[in-house]
Amino acid sequence: MDWFCDLQALKSKDAPSIAAALVKALMPVILEAQSAAQSCKQPCRITHVVTGDGIPTNQAACRRRWKHLHRITPVEVQYSLVVFVCASHMANLVVQVAICKKHKPKADDPDVGDALCIAASRYFKHLVPFYAEEFRSNLRKQVVDKLLFHK
Repeated sequence: MDWFCDLQALKSKDAPSIAAALVKALMPVILEAQSAAQSCKQPCRITHVVTGDGIPTNQAACRRRWKHLHRITPVEVQYSLVVFVCASHMANLVVQVAICKKHKPKADDPDVGDALCIAASRYFKHLVPFYAEEFRSNLRKQVVDKLLFHK
């Protein structure tokens, strides 16, 4: 069963705050899984897939959340955490390094005719949206095939 959640608005974007918000969002899922496991008399597996933007704060929040949930999750619920970095954010970082480190344009005066800037713009405008659905379905298949049904 898929259970999609949106992130909550946060006063602070530090690792403890992000971890606390994610634990709060996940607790109803854990309680539902515990109830289902008790009624079926079989363990229930939760695979939590998180996509972050690659900053160290998100990784730290996931480590905190993992430690906390590993301690409090009921025995009949098996909790797994899979953390991905958003492909668009990673590509943005690559493009930023390629443009800013190699060409060093001024932030307020970019080189309009730069072939790399033009190619990057076309890539994100046309190709990334086109591949997003295929990427999502392949990611889902990979999670289901490799993580959910293997012991």
